[in-house]
Amino acid sequence: MKKQIKIGLLLLILGMLFIPILQICFSFSNEKPLQGSFELSPKPNTITISDWLNGKYQEEYTNYFDAHIGFRPTLVRIFNQIQYSFFKKTNAKDVQIGKDNYLFEGGYIRDYIGYSFIGENKITEKVKRIKNIQNELKKDSINLIIVFAPGKASYFPEFFPSQYDTTTKTLSNYLCYVKKCEELDVDFIDINSSFIQYKKKSKHPLFPKGGIHWGELGVAIAFDSITKYIEQKRSINIPDFDFSKIEYPDNLLNSDRDISDAMNLFFEYKYYKMPKPYYIFKDTIDTEKPKLLIIGDSYGYGLTNSVLMNKLFSNTEFWYYNREIKPNRKNHSSKVEDINVKKELKKFDVVLLLSTETNLFKFDFEFTDSYNNIIKK
Repeated sequence: MKKQIKIGLLLLILGMLFIPILQICFSFSNEKPLQGSFELSPKPNTITISDWLNGKYQEEYTNYFDAHIGFRPTLVRIFNQIQYSFFKKTNAKDVQIGKDNYLFEGGYIRDYIGYSFIGENKITEKVKRIKNIQNELKKDSINLIIVFAPGKASYFPEFFPSQYDTTTKTLSNYLCYVKKCEELDVDFIDINSSFIQYKKKSKHPLFPKGGIHWGELGVAIAFDSITKYIEQKRSINIPDFDFSKIEYPDNLLNSDRDISDAMNLFFEYKYYKMPKPYYIFKDTIDTEKPKLLIIGDSYGYGLTNSVLMNKLFSNTEFWYYNREIKPNRKNHSSKVEDINVKKELKKFDVVLLLSTETNLFKFDFEFTDSYNNIIKK
C-alpha cells in the first residue's frame, strides 16, 4: 500500500512538472488569454556566443518560459480570484475595490479629491493660451471648444473604498478649469456636471460597475449636449435624434467591463446591466453635419465609436492624446508630430479638446505647443 502511495505521489509530481511543458509544445487545452495592457516576453530568435557567455540568452529564454508556461493564465486567474474573494485585493494596476464591489481606478479618486492639483496659476496660463487659439480659429469660422468629460469618481463618490475621506476634498483641477474658463470667457462644455445632474433625476446608471468609461446612454447624453452647444455657437441645425427609448440588454460592451476584465478573475465578475438607448433620427432637411475633430484622451473613443458620430458629423478624426491620428490615414503619417497642425485644423469646422478629470493635470496634451510649432526636446 505504501509503495502504491509513493508511486502515485511520484506520478502526481511528474505530471505537475511535465503537463505544463506539454501544454507549451502542443496546446492541447484552449485557455482564455489574460486581459489587460502588458507584453509577453518573446522567444529569443538566435543565440550568439557572446549572448551565451554574458548570460543574456539564458535570461531572455527564462523570461519567455515564465511568460508562456502551460496553464499560466489559469493559475494567474485562480490566484487573482483568491485575492479578490478573500482579501478584497486586485493585482490589476491601480484598480481599487469600492463599496458593494464597485471598481475604480485610483487616479480618478485622487484627482476628484484634489491630490493632483497643479495650481491655479498653471491652469490660468493654460486656459489663456487656449483662449488665444480660440480667437485665432474663429477668424476662420472654426470653433475650438473644451469638453470636460465625466469621471466615474465624480459620479459615484458614495462607493469609494473606505480609505478615502471625501470630507477632505480640496480644489481640484476640474473645478479650477471650469472656474477659469468662465472667468476668461472660454468656450467649454461641462458634461461632468450634466452627468451629476442627470443622476439626481434618473434611475439609469451612466457608468458601469466594472468599467471606468461612460456607458452608451452616457455617450448619447454627451452627444446631445455637444450638438446643442455647437448649434448655438454656429447658428446651424445639426440632425436631431431621440433616445427616450431605453432597454437593458443581457450583454455588456467591452468598455463596460474594461477594468474588471483586466483583473483576470477565475469566475466572472458580477455586473449590473447597463442601459442601451435606441435612436430615432428625425428629418434631416435644412440641417448641417459639421466637420469634427476630437483631440483628447480615451473618452474620445466612446464618441468616435458611436453610431451617432457619422449621423451627426462629417469628416471626423480623433487625435488620441494629441499623438496618434485615428483612423489611420492612408499613405500619410498617423502621428500628430509629423503634420502641420495649423494647416490640418483648417479642414474642420469644430475642434473639441476633450479630457476627463483624471487627465486634467496634463491637459491640453501639448496641443497649444503643437499648434504654435513648439518642439519638445
